[in-house]
Amino acid sequence: PSLRCALCGEKMMEPRARIKDGKIVCIPCFEKE
Repeated sequence: PSLRCALCGEKMMEPRARIKDGKIVCIPCFEKE
């Protein structure tokens, strides 16, 4: 089961997902800010 980043739309595995401002985002988007 993969999740989709709320910012860039990229799919990632659940362990790689991060929560940012209540949205699910990928690590690159999470670190970008």
